[in-house]
Amino acid sequence: MAISILTLLGGNMSARGSLNVCLKAEVVFLLMLFIKFIAFSFFMDAEDLYDFSFMPGSLANLYNIKELPQWAIYPLQTINIWEVLFCWVGASLYAIQFNVSKSVAFQRFCIPYLIGLFIWVLVVVFITLQIS
Repeated sequence: MAISILTLLGGNMSARGSLNVCLKAEVVFLLMLFIKFIAFSFFMDAEDLYDFSFMPGSLANLYNIKELPQWAIYPLQTINIWEVLFCWVGASLYAIQFNVSKSVAFQRFCIPYLIGLFIWVLVVVFITLQIS
């Protein structure tokens, strides 16, 4: 009799339930794109391509992006309020979907996501350093 990894982790998780949680949490990034659209439509003038890399609520907004090294732009843009909000919404939905506590939901949803995001940022920085 085969025992799945999910059963060993102590959960009754299903692929459909996990997909449901992730798709609902993606609404956070749709909200970010909507706010970015509103900002460009009414409050900002895009003069060059650097202006289009604007990410609302990111750490990169504290610096002049034209003066930053090329490899530092993406990590600073990735550190933003939307990632935090995505983790919070995702963990909350996970806790509801699988009937677990918030701390367990955080461990199962946010930690793997943030590790994957960190690896992705390292890959992008590596590629940026190789190109420039």
